Amino acid sequence: MAIITKIRNRAGLSIGLIALALLAFLATDLLSGSSKLFGNKDVVGEIAGEEIEYPDFQNKVEELKVRYAQSLGRQPNESEMPFVRREAWNEMVYGQAFQKDFEKLGIRITPEELVDMIQGNNIEPRFAQRFFNPETGEIDRNQIVGYIKTLQSNPQQYYQQYVDFILFEQSLKTTRPRDKYTKLFELSTYVTKAEAKREYEDANTNLTLEYAFVPYTVIPNEEAKPSEAQLKAYYDEHKKDFDRKAQVSLEYVAFPLNASSSDSALLRQELEALATQFAQVPFEEDTTFVASNSDTRNNFNAYFPSELPDELVNEQYEKGKVVGPLLKDNTYILYKMNGIIENAKPHVKARHILFEVRQGTSEEDKAKIKADAQDILKRLQEGADFGFMANQYSADKSNNTKGGDLGWFTEGAMVKPFNDAVMNATTTGLIPRLIETDFGFHIIRVDATKTSSQYGVATIVRKIIASEKTREGAYQLAGDFAQCQQATEYVDKVKENNKISLQALSIEQTDNNINNLTGNGVREIIRWAFNEETSLGSVSEVFELEDQYIVAMLSERQTEGIAPLEKVRQEILPKVRNELKAKMIIEKINGKKIDQVQSIYPKAIVETSDNVNFKNTMLRGVGGVSSIIGKAFTMKKGEVSAPFEEGAGIIIIKVEDKTDPVVVEDFDTYGTRLAMPRSAQMEVQLLRAIKKVAEVKDNTAKYF
Repeated sequence: MAIITKIRNRAGLSIGLIALALLAFLATDLLSGSSKLFGNKDVVGEIAGEEIEYPDFQNKVEELKVRYAQSLGRQPNESEMPFVRREAWNEMVYGQAFQKDFEKLGIRITPEELVDMIQGNNIEPRFAQRFFNPETGEIDRNQIVGYIKTLQSNPQQYYQQYVDFILFEQSLKTTRPRDKYTKLFELSTYVTKAEAKREYEDANTNLTLEYAFVPYTVIPNEEAKPSEAQLKAYYDEHKKDFDRKAQVSLEYVAFPLNASSSDSALLRQELEALATQFAQVPFEEDTTFVASNSDTRNNFNAYFPSELPDELVNEQYEKGKVVGPLLKDNTYILYKMNGIIENAKPHVKARHILFEVRQGTSEEDKAKIKADAQDILKRLQEGADFGFMANQYSADKSNNTKGGDLGWFTEGAMVKPFNDAVMNATTTGLIPRLIETDFGFHIIRVDATKTSSQYGVATIVRKIIASEKTREGAYQLAGDFAQCQQATEYVDKVKENNKISLQALSIEQTDNNINNLTGNGVREIIRWAFNEETSLGSVSEVFELEDQYIVAMLSERQTEGIAPLEKVRQEILPKVRNELKAKMIIEKINGKKIDQVQSIYPKAIVETSDNVNFKNTMLRGVGGVSSIIGKAFTMKKGEVSAPFEEGAGIIIIKVEDKTDPVVVEDFDTYGTRLAMPRSAQMEVQLLRAIKKVAEVKDNTAKYF
């Protein structure tokens, strides 16, 4: 407790420095002419009547980023940042909207509880995983205490870790009350015995249905043309269905940043020079050298002989030797041989075919199994393919499709008779006898004899990308498009340059992608399109994505609210058309028997389905149709329905039979089945309710 208190007492300085850094950043932004914080643009939303300003929200985002890094050991990337911002906003919603309720309910985190979550019996999982001892399989609390003492005594030396710890501790004070509050609601969910019984009955009361289904496709569209009045009537009756969020539509031209042949040649020259340096770098400096020059991580590997990369298989292994640059999958690769590594446990590589002998098998049957195995062994010795035989005869289904390949495994990993046979093999190839274990009889082929050696290899990987010269050429072409002042100029420019203008329809302000375009640059395009100063027909500046430049033109804008009829006409048309077809079909088959429907509409589906219930709502040729099943359960045995609309057509059903479930006393299993999803959905539903009660207005999409 004293250790944490000392660190907490020092927190003022650290938090103060962080605050000063943020203020400096914000001040710089304010002094720049393009600041997002000018005027009223610094308000990113409203919670319970209180405005949330940009700096406060950004501070919360930075706090979440620290927690993310602590949990995964790295900073969130671009694709993960929308999730981080969403979580930051949700935490602010809880804090602003329900902090008073927390206090009324006595929900808080005590100093003793805080210590318990950091170094006690209930350590916070994302913090605990950093101190997991693989030898004991437990959290090493002594290591935690030592870590905290180190931070406390050397805050300047371990400044970043020190600040991260303070922010982590602060986050517990925020998240712990929220977790308790949510848990109260989770524990309030329950399932009554009546509900559990109903769940059991729904799953075990079965119907046999005969039905005739007439799909709307039996009538050509030309024979069911809605009038303008009918479309308008449908629109007026269903207006609430067309309540839309604000949307925009774009056209855009992409300018790919494809590497040229000269870019590839230049990179190869660079890698050739790098290979010479790589060979001269002392082994103890390889880590730094590789990290500085490779586009990938995890560049140090230990390979068994048969696992070496294909490019090294025919190379003489010499410590310090550099191989490459080699071209592979649009990348250049350098390999450096770091030396042979001796492992504590020997490894071997083998395949097997298992003839299983199950417990309780008679001696007579066991002898037959052994004879079969002996026959296959003989055929293998005569030249039969091992992989084919494993696929055909091995009872080990985990690897029989891979030719019985067990890969590399350590001494002691297999049962003793099997282990001794492969570990004592002095040559590769088929072991000329059956090996008996508790599982049965094995035919074994040794692919690599016992070795304690692995080959260390360091790898530098460089992707072939567009050079600055290539990028400048693409940017100039994109910039020429961005000079267009209006839509007509944009269209002419597209034709003039023989480019393709792609369409992106119905984009919402919170979207993170435009067609197949993703990344932070896409959010910039969307913010540009929703900016009040961007007029219809405007052409954008050049937006830079990871692998291309984009120039966009705002082709359409829809304000929030009920969409006009013209905007939803194509959505309404098939629905009204199907209403007309429904009337036509019902008029023809009304009063007909099920077996008469196909004579009227040959493409109708007439079927009988057994074991239909509320958990099995599939009808052949119709699909999943819960509403049909619901109607069927209201009908008596032998009763035939009138024709009614269902999804993509008209159906008539007849209840041929009904089977009631077996009477049971215990419905606990079914109660648990209902309770689990209720509990799992509680946090999402609670947050939705909080946002509604607090009248939350989220405008963060304007900024990110």
